[in-house]
Amino acid sequence: MFKDKEWIPVYNSYTNDIVKSFYIPIFEEAISCKRASGYFSAKALASYAKGLEKFKKNKGTYKLIVSYQLSEEDYQEILLGHTLKEAIVNEIINSLDETTINEDELKNISNLAYLIAIGVIEIKIAFTKKGIFHDKFMIFTDSNGNKIYAQGSNNETYAAIDANYESFNITCSWLSSTFDYQKIIIQEKTFDEIWNNKKKGIYSSFLPDAVRNKILSFNNGKIIYDPIYLKRNTLIFDMVNEKYVIANNLNDKASLVKKALYKIHLKKFIANYSEDFITLNKDDSIEYVKNAFNIFKTYSSQLDFKVIMSDRLKKYLEEKELFIQNRYRLGASIKRHDEIVQEPFENFKSRITPLFSRQLREKQLWDAFFMYSMKKSSNFSVPGSGKTSSVLGVFAYLNFEKIVDRILMIGPKNSFISWRDEFKACFEDNIPLKCLSIDNPELYSSQKKKEALKKSSSRKVNLILVNYEIVQTLHDELKEIASSKTLLVFDEVHKIKGIDGKYANACLSISKGANYVITLTGTPIPNSYLDIYNNLNLLFPNDYMNFFGFTPKQLKNPDLSLIEEINDKINPFFCRTTKEQLRVPPCNKDIIIEIEGTSAESQILDILKDKYRKNQFGLVIRLLQLESNPKMLLDKIDLSDFQDILSFDETIQSFDYVDYSEDIKELIDSIDETSKFKATVDLASELVSQGKSVIIWCIFRNSISRLKSHLAICGINAEEITGSTSSEERETIIQNFKSKDIDVLITNPHTLAESVSLHQNCHDAIYFEYSYNLVHLLQSKDRIHRLGLKKGTYTQYYFMETIYDNYSLDKRIYRRLLDKEENMLEAIERNVLENVYATNDDVTFVLGDLLNDD
Repeated sequence: MFKDKEWIPVYNSYTNDIVKSFYIPIFEEAISCKRASGYFSAKALASYAKGLEKFKKNKGTYKLIVSYQLSEEDYQEILLGHTLKEAIVNEIINSLDETTINEDELKNISNLAYLIAIGVIEIKIAFTKKGIFHDKFMIFTDSNGNKIYAQGSNNETYAAIDANYESFNITCSWLSSTFDYQKIIIQEKTFDEIWNNKKKGIYSSFLPDAVRNKILSFNNGKIIYDPIYLKRNTLIFDMVNEKYVIANNLNDKASLVKKALYKIHLKKFIANYSEDFITLNKDDSIEYVKNAFNIFKTYSSQLDFKVIMSDRLKKYLEEKELFIQNRYRLGASIKRHDEIVQEPFENFKSRITPLFSRQLREKQLWDAFFMYSMKKSSNFSVPGSGKTSSVLGVFAYLNFEKIVDRILMIGPKNSFISWRDEFKACFEDNIPLKCLSIDNPELYSSQKKKEALKKSSSRKVNLILVNYEIVQTLHDELKEIASSKTLLVFDEVHKIKGIDGKYANACLSISKGANYVITLTGTPIPNSYLDIYNNLNLLFPNDYMNFFGFTPKQLKNPDLSLIEEINDKINPFFCRTTKEQLRVPPCNKDIIIEIEGTSAESQILDILKDKYRKNQFGLVIRLLQLESNPKMLLDKIDLSDFQDILSFDETIQSFDYVDYSEDIKELIDSIDETSKFKATVDLASELVSQGKSVIIWCIFRNSISRLKSHLAICGINAEEITGSTSSEERETIIQNFKSKDIDVLITNPHTLAESVSLHQNCHDAIYFEYSYNLVHLLQSKDRIHRLGLKKGTYTQYYFMETIYDNYSLDKRIYRRLLDKEENMLEAIERNVLENVYATNDDVTFVLGDLLNDD
């Protein structure tokens, strides 16, 4: 509506872009226009048609009165009912000479003619006894009845029109006094009287057929948005509604698709061919569009048509390329701490420091400044290095500058506690926490969750916590929140698996409207470079191909050359910090507890070797079970139980058999506790007797439950957290463990290895079961070794290793993990992403020579 637009009292073509600031916005809202002007010519009609491309959709009406000077004799002839003389008609037609107007004016007349043809515009010519009809005004009305009256300058002349000069002042009905409102009423009455031939001394008539037909000859059968669309027999590469298109202005629109050259060289670029617009197969890559344009241009002469690119698209491509270059330069400059960014950094630092009760380290400040400056970036700092606090630094600055009001954090449920705790610890009363956690028991239904999100803004919520599993259900509400004064954060972003998965698609849609996006993970490529595809698309959902350009196929198996290119392109868009850089006290050297397997365990090992010789991944799982509780061997392997524990791909054979003989079953049943299990219970008991809190890491739920039971027999208060533990129970257990009401916490990496801080009260961790998954090792280690650990505090890890004669699966896994960790730290040192290990290679390595015949 008119009231929603911004208007100024006086418009002048010397100081204003009148088309953009007045005609386009007013025709966007108007349902009626009544305009009177004193001149009739091609240039005058072009002037009267400014901004009309926005008018058709409103289904309104436009009545235009123009004037033409007649002799008094000719005027009297008209009053007697005679038609205009042929000479006068020809004179009027000659005034419509298109050679006198430029392309933009030709576009305006074309639109005018089109709207006349479909009945939207009517034109009358007003004749007076002497001279011309001099009133120059416009009255616009919107659907709410609001009116804008524009009074033209008295010095409007043919010379002014020829020079594209225009000047007028406006009166808005809803802003005007009773006195000024009379202008609108009187002038609208005057217009209607002229139109209906009730105004003394003025006679108006519709255009003579010959004149009307001349105007209609400019009609191109549609609204023309750009003069370039008047080019004949031409394909025009353009951008319409933020999409790359090819406008089809060919003389013979249907014949092109039948030609061999089109089928061989051009068709591959086309997604849809129509008489108006041709759409490209891809619409997100500058290089793709430029390549398509060059190919079309190459073959255009042979196909007898022209190919051009609109100035609008040229400008867009140039600006987009410049924007991308500047993003690269900015990211690299901040990471180098160049002199040019020192002053902005100090300003950033001075703004947020007073807001923090627990101050950020210098490296965290630089990370926060980087993420703020880039607007869309990743933080790949290692687990335990304070990524959450750095993000809160970004929020503090943006909130101080009133750019954002809240953080929308989408991540795993087990990160919620950490986000709430970190927010309170960092800001205390400086920025009081007002949190909406989607797992609140009061929000027991999807409808309740949606209502809470809708009310979050009015309740001034500054931290919204949402888990990945519910994103699809709450998509519309989250998308609306993310698009308005929100810092959007994806925590543990590596959890978004599958390029076209439901989580990925929902998160991608939400990120499209966000101005500030940060993705967090300490393990950006846990399996392959393909893992960064979703991450980078979340940052640049509309520009991924422009910024990076790597296809999923390329990322899945890149060679060394491509890996170097990938790192070069993504390097300016992520920051990465180690615990050493933050001066976290170093860990003690790992303590390896070697345990000799019993004779019965060794016998079962030999049986498993023969049974799973052709299913090596299955063998790894079975050996892990053997070391923990051989009775698990009697159950069939279900690979779905291990997808979040051990990394494997579709090439792994998943068949399994459990048809053991009775003798073997008796052997398995004879083992109540493995030597490794006993040693672990003994170690935990000893540590607890020293007053220490202990966390035990496992893989199998069976092991977690059995360890809890055996420790209870020893008089030790132990609790377990697994995937089936409710959020409320989980939080209670963690708090009790922190307060030392619980001696031992038993869990697995998939359940508790992310976003939980236990370093203030627990400094000893026992690895009873562990896999070659470095992600889980690092994240589990960092529950008790992370930023905030007091100087001089020790951290001790114990790795339980079962030895069978000359082979130890645990020892091989431990060595593999050390190699991977060294690889990661070396990559961090070189400021690149680490090389990845294939699952098949992992399996081969950890089995070693086990399957080789003696």
